[in-house]
Amino acid sequence: DKTEAADAAMQIDPALLFAFLFGSDQFKNYVGTLAVATAASVADSSKVSAIDSRRLQMRRCTRLAILLAERLKPWANEEYDLAKMLWATEATELAK
Repeated sequence: DKTEAADAAMQIDPALLFAFLFGSDQFKNYVGTLAVATAASVADSSKVSAIDSRRLQMRRCTRLAILLAERLKPWANEEYDLAKMLWATEATELAK
């Protein structure tokens, strides 16, 4: 029945969707909680408006920008070897 399939789609766990798309939560500091996952988590809520959804997206982008600035700080402070070492370590962890 199409109705049952639609109901099942609305009950997707956002963490499970994220893991399905990216393999794990390891990439959360790079992409945040995707709009699709946020929409899935609040789909049953009539209290979340389009404005609230946009606000959530803006907060996601802001958090990601702050995390990126932190990761770039060693390079900005001209600690190039430290930056490369940190990034290589993180890349190795993400590749697992």
